[in-house]
Amino acid sequence: MKKAKGRPIKEHPYRPHEIIRDVSQDRLALFGAVSLIWNDLEGALDATIGAALDLPEPLWAQITSRINGFDGKCEILVEAARLLHKMPDEHIDLIVDTLGAAKAHKSYRDGIVHAKILDPDADTAPTFERRGSVGEVFVTKEAMQNLYERIGWIRSEIEAVLFMFVALHDLREAETEDEILQVEQQLKVWNPRLLDRQAQRKALPPLPQFPRESPSPPKMGGQQEPPD
Repeated sequence: MKKAKGRPIKEHPYRPHEIIRDVSQDRLALFGAVSLIWNDLEGALDATIGAALDLPEPLWAQITSRINGFDGKCEILVEAARLLHKMPDEHIDLIVDTLGAAKAHKSYRDGIVHAKILDPDADTAPTFERRGSVGEVFVTKEAMQNLYERIGWIRSEIEAVLFMFVALHDLREAETEDEILQVEQQLKVWNPRLLDRQAQRKALPPLPQFPRESPSPPKMGGQQEPPD
């Protein structure tokens, strides 16, 4: 029985190395920073879902931790805005824009978190291996810094949406005319605030792209610019 013929072992891109010694401290820090700021983004999203569903704060984690997947959380948030709060389409579109960017950038974050450093000096690294398909991600300092900044802006956009749902809750709880007026003034801020943060994110330099003529287009981390 013949074995499948691949590249000679001596030509494999892996070379022995020590991560802490051979990968620069700047890049190591960015691997961690991308992972941590994404955790912050998910925490902001979970809080926003809890506020949108008008749940008591102690229940937020109990509910969001049982939702299956990031995409599911995004869909629930949009439906809460549409069905529970009867938000106009233009406001729904703003939320969808931010959540769409979050979902697009999640694949880049996943690529960084699951990167396999075969060569500490290489600009790219393989990532997910699924059914024989291997993705690839840019792991340069510049690419990861750009990704970190983009995720940071998306997190701030989600925080603006959270602020809006909290204000809507406060409006329902307001008892005096002064309280109502104060909350209504706060609600006037959220729309331009979200628009400004979206604009800041979209003004960032594009993420690096792999050549279109690549024979095996990578699935993650730089194949194409995510939609803003």
